[in-house]
Amino acid sequence: MYLPGRIHNSCILDKIHELEKKYEETEDKRTKDMYKRNISILYEFEGFDFSKWIPTKKFSIIQKHKSDFLVDVNGFQVQALPQHVFTFKNDNLEIGAIWFIAKLDGYNKIELAMFADILFRYLNVNFSDDYKINNSYCIAVDVVNFIDVNYKQILMEEIPLKLDSTIEEIKKLM
Repeated sequence: MYLPGRIHNSCILDKIHELEKKYEETEDKRTKDMYKRNISILYEFEGFDFSKWIPTKKFSIIQKHKSDFLVDVNGFQVQALPQHVFTFKNDNLEIGAIWFIAKLDGYNKIELAMFADILFRYLNVNFSDDYKINNSYCIAVDVVNFIDVNYKQILMEEIPLKLDSTIEEIKKLM
Protein backbone atom coordinates (compact mmCIF):
# COMPACT_ATOMS: atom_id res chain seq x y z
CA MET A 1 0.00 0.00 0.00
CA TYR A 2 1.32 3.44 -0.94
CA LEU A 3 0.43 6.72 0.65
CA PRO A 4 -0.88 9.57 -1.52
CA GLY A 5 1.82 11.63 -3.19
CA ARG A 6 4.55 9.06 -2.55
CA ILE A 7 5.87 7.31 -5.63
CA HIS A 8 9.31 6.45 -4.46
CA ASN A 9 12.00 8.39 -6.29
CA SER A 10 14.40 5.61 -5.36
CA CYS A 11 12.85 3.63 -8.26
CA ILE A 12 13.89 6.42 -10.61
CA LEU A 13 17.42 6.50 -9.17
CA ASP A 14 17.66 2.71 -9.50
CA LYS A 15 16.70 2.96 -13.18
CA ILE A 16 19.23 5.78 -13.72
CA HIS A 17 22.00 3.64 -12.22
CA GLU A 18 20.94 0.65 -14.33
CA LEU A 19 21.06 2.73 -17.54
CA GLU A 20 24.37 4.37 -16.58
CA LYS A 21 25.89 0.90 -16.20
CA LYS A 22 24.54 -0.17 -19.61
CA TYR A 23 25.82 3.11 -21.09
CA GLU A 24 29.33 2.35 -19.83
CA GLU A 25 29.22 -1.24 -21.07
CA THR A 26 28.21 -0.53 -24.66
CA GLU A 27 30.48 0.60 -27.49
CA ASP A 28 27.76 1.37 -30.04
CA LYS A 29 27.34 5.15 -30.45
CA ARG A 30 23.64 4.93 -31.30
CA THR A 31 22.93 2.84 -28.22
CA LYS A 32 25.02 5.19 -26.06
CA ASP A 33 23.01 8.16 -27.38
CA MET A 34 19.75 6.38 -26.55
CA TYR A 35 20.90 5.62 -23.00
CA LYS A 36 22.13 9.18 -22.54
CA ARG A 37 18.73 10.63 -23.60
CA ASN A 38 16.88 8.22 -21.31
CA ILE A 39 19.15 9.05 -18.39
CA SER A 40 18.55 12.78 -18.96
CA ILE A 41 14.78 12.24 -18.99
CA LEU A 42 14.95 10.26 -15.76
CA TYR A 43 16.99 12.95 -14.02
CA GLU A 44 14.17 15.40 -14.86
CA PHE A 45 11.79 13.17 -12.88
CA GLU A 46 14.12 12.64 -9.92
CA GLY A 47 12.45 15.26 -7.71
CA PHE A 48 9.14 15.41 -9.57
CA ASP A 49 5.85 15.59 -7.65
CA PHE A 50 3.74 12.72 -8.99
CA SER A 51 0.71 13.63 -6.88
CA LYS A 52 -1.34 14.93 -9.82
CA TRP A 53 -1.15 11.53 -11.47
CA ILE A 54 -2.08 9.32 -8.52
CA PRO A 55 -5.10 9.09 -6.22
CA THR A 56 -5.30 11.25 -3.12
CA LYS A 57 -6.24 8.13 -1.16
CA LYS A 58 -4.12 5.11 -0.31
CA PHE A 59 -3.48 2.97 -3.37
CA SER A 60 -1.92 -0.36 -4.30
CA ILE A 61 0.22 -1.14 -7.32
CA ILE A 62 -0.99 -4.21 -9.25
CA GLN A 63 1.41 -6.76 -10.70
CA LYS A 64 1.01 -6.82 -14.48
CA HIS A 65 1.25 -10.01 -16.53
CA LYS A 66 3.17 -10.07 -19.82
CA SER A 67 0.39 -12.05 -21.48
CA ASP A 68 -2.13 -9.24 -20.89
CA PHE A 69 -0.38 -6.48 -22.85
CA LEU A 70 -2.06 -6.99 -26.23
CA VAL A 71 -5.32 -5.17 -26.89
CA ASP A 72 -7.51 -5.70 -29.94
CA VAL A 73 -8.43 -2.44 -31.67
CA ASN A 74 -10.71 -3.13 -34.65
CA GLY A 75 -8.98 -6.44 -35.41
CA PHE A 76 -5.49 -4.96 -34.98
CA GLN A 77 -3.30 -6.04 -32.05
CA VAL A 78 -1.85 -3.08 -30.13
CA GLN A 79 0.58 -3.41 -27.24
CA ALA A 80 -0.19 -1.51 -24.02
CA LEU A 81 2.78 -1.10 -21.67
CA PRO A 82 1.77 1.02 -18.68
CA GLN A 83 4.44 1.49 -16.04
CA HIS A 84 2.02 1.53 -13.12
CA VAL A 85 -1.43 0.02 -12.71
CA PHE A 86 -2.95 0.88 -9.34
CA THR A 87 -6.14 0.34 -7.38
CA PHE A 88 -7.80 2.48 -4.74
CA LYS A 89 -11.10 2.74 -2.90
CA ASN A 90 -13.65 5.46 -3.65
CA ASP A 91 -17.30 4.47 -3.52
CA ASN A 92 -16.16 1.36 -5.41
CA LEU A 93 -12.86 -0.39 -5.91
CA GLU A 94 -11.31 1.63 -8.73
CA ILE A 95 -8.37 1.16 -11.04
CA GLY A 96 -6.11 3.53 -12.95
CA ALA A 97 -2.80 3.44 -14.74
CA ILE A 98 0.04 5.66 -15.90
CA TRP A 99 1.89 5.14 -19.14
CA PHE A 100 5.13 7.14 -19.51
CA ILE A 101 6.00 7.56 -23.18
CA ALA A 102 9.01 9.06 -24.92
CA LYS A 103 9.69 10.18 -28.48
CA LEU A 104 12.69 12.26 -29.48
CA ASP A 105 10.76 15.53 -29.96
CA GLY A 106 7.79 14.54 -27.82
CA TYR A 107 4.13 13.97 -28.63
CA ASN A 108 1.23 16.33 -29.18
CA LYS A 109 -2.02 15.96 -27.22
CA ILE A 110 -3.86 14.13 -30.02
CA GLU A 111 -1.08 11.52 -30.19
CA LEU A 112 -1.06 11.18 -26.40
CA ALA A 113 -4.84 10.73 -26.47
CA MET A 114 -4.33 7.61 -28.60
CA PHE A 115 -2.10 6.16 -25.87
CA ALA A 116 -4.68 7.07 -23.20
CA ASP A 117 -7.36 5.36 -25.31
CA ILE A 118 -5.24 2.20 -25.64
CA LEU A 119 -4.61 2.33 -21.90
CA PHE A 120 -8.35 2.58 -21.16
CA ARG A 121 -9.02 -0.40 -23.43
CA TYR A 122 -6.22 -2.35 -21.73
CA LEU A 123 -7.76 -1.70 -18.30
CA ASN A 124 -11.22 -2.53 -19.62
CA VAL A 125 -10.15 -5.88 -21.07
CA ASN A 126 -8.01 -6.98 -18.14
CA PHE A 127 -9.55 -5.45 -15.01
CA SER A 128 -13.14 -4.26 -15.55
CA ASP A 129 -14.66 -7.41 -14.01
CA ASP A 130 -13.15 -6.53 -10.63
CA TYR A 131 -12.69 -2.75 -10.72
CA LYS A 132 -14.36 0.42 -11.95
CA ILE A 133 -12.01 2.22 -14.34
CA ASN A 134 -11.37 5.76 -13.17
CA ASN A 135 -11.10 7.80 -16.39
CA SER A 136 -9.21 10.62 -14.67
CA TYR A 137 -6.46 8.20 -13.63
CA CYS A 138 -6.07 6.60 -17.04
CA ILE A 139 -3.11 8.78 -18.01
CA ALA A 140 -0.54 8.92 -20.82
CA VAL A 141 2.47 11.12 -20.04
CA ASP A 142 4.95 12.53 -22.57
CA VAL A 143 8.19 12.44 -20.56
CA VAL A 144 10.03 14.72 -23.01
CA ASN A 145 7.60 17.67 -22.86
CA PHE A 146 5.97 16.91 -19.47
CA ILE A 147 2.45 16.94 -20.89
CA ASP A 148 -0.26 14.45 -20.06
CA VAL A 149 -3.66 13.36 -21.30
CA ASN A 150 -6.22 11.36 -19.38
CA TYR A 151 -9.15 9.38 -20.75
CA LYS A 152 -11.66 11.74 -19.15
CA GLN A 153 -10.42 14.52 -21.47
CA ILE A 154 -11.31 12.29 -24.42
CA LEU A 155 -14.78 11.53 -23.02
CA MET A 156 -15.37 15.25 -22.41
CA GLU A 157 -14.33 15.85 -26.05
CA GLU A 158 -11.52 18.19 -25.02
CA ILE A 159 -9.23 16.16 -27.27
CA PRO A 160 -10.43 14.35 -30.39
CA LEU A 161 -10.38 10.58 -30.47
CA LYS A 162 -8.25 9.40 -33.40
CA LEU A 163 -7.22 5.86 -32.47
CA ASP A 164 -9.88 3.97 -34.44
CA SER A 165 -9.44 6.05 -37.61
CA THR A 166 -5.64 5.78 -37.34
CA ILE A 167 -5.84 1.99 -36.99
CA GLU A 168 -8.14 1.84 -40.04
CA GLU A 169 -5.59 3.85 -42.05
CA ILE A 170 -2.79 1.53 -40.95
CA LYS A 171 -4.84 -1.53 -41.94
CA LYS A 172 -5.40 -0.06 -45.42
CA LEU A 173 -1.64 0.25 -45.88
CA MET A 174 -1.01 -3.39 -44.99
